[in-house]
Amino acid sequence: MKTLLRAGASFAALIAGHAMAADLAAPIRAVPELPIGWSGFYVGANMGGTLSSTNSVTVTTVPGTTFDAGGPILLQDALPAAASASAVLGAPRRAAFIGGGQVGYNWQVASIVAGIEGDIQGLIASETSAANLTNVGLLSTSTGLPFVTTFSVSRRIDYLGTVRGRLGYLVSPGLLVYATGGLAYAGITESVGFTTSNAGYGANGATASWFINKDFSTARAGGTVGGGLEWMFVPNLTVKAEYLYYNLGTFTAAIGTSGPVVLAGFPGAGSFFFANSSTVSARYNGNIVRVGLNYKFGAIPAFPRF
Repeated sequence: MKTLLRAGASFAALIAGHAMAADLAAPIRAVPELPIGWSGFYVGANMGGTLSSTNSVTVTTVPGTTFDAGGPILLQDALPAAASASAVLGAPRRAAFIGGGQVGYNWQVASIVAGIEGDIQGLIASETSAANLTNVGLLSTSTGLPFVTTFSVSRRIDYLGTVRGRLGYLVSPGLLVYATGGLAYAGITESVGFTTSNAGYGANGATASWFINKDFSTARAGGTVGGGLEWMFVPNLTVKAEYLYYNLGTFTAAIGTSGPVVLAGFPGAGSFFFANSSTVSARYNGNIVRVGLNYKFGAIPAFPRF
């Protein structure tokens, strides 16, 4: 009987020892991280603000055709009138709220992500600057009185977009630090006008004041450079924070011709006593700070089996 009990105890100990050894040998498996991939197409939306770097408008007027083709009228009247109608009109740097969308494509190789992105934004609070200036110019030697010019200008950006390359490094599987640069484009609107007067002209047979005004609406193209951070917080969804500097160059255009008109009863009635030509130029550049949300197309990767 004792022999049978000893044999049973030995068998039970042997079974328990095998079970413990099996438990010790079994590998401990950690829950794997969800795989993250950056390659593929994406679309998204953004919002932020823009601040212009320069906001001045330059009006330049040069003396033009006169009755005496370069004689006393040119020197005594057209030249001082042109000086009065030339000025640099400054205005405060203006900020505006922007909002829009973007579309792009990424290629990922290990920790390097390269891509291309295009976007367009409307300026929700339009970036408008206006300036008014009264410029008392030189005396007209024919009247003995000064030319006085009052200016009024406004400018704004209606929409602003970019087409850029991106190159970044994954500091972690879900966090991308990147630099970016490429083309910037925008729609701009300007309004420029001025009125010049000389109180002595009525007695000399010409109108005492004259004015010119013109509106411009055109598209501009230039360059942009910047950088940002993008975080894939869940598969297929990222958030980003981005800074861009843009430069659209200087817009220059002819405003037109202006001058006093000869009154009825005088030789050359209805024609210009002298005619000066004016141009306007304004530089468009600034800064963008914005945040965005992107959705990356493609199947959400499944958890690995374990």
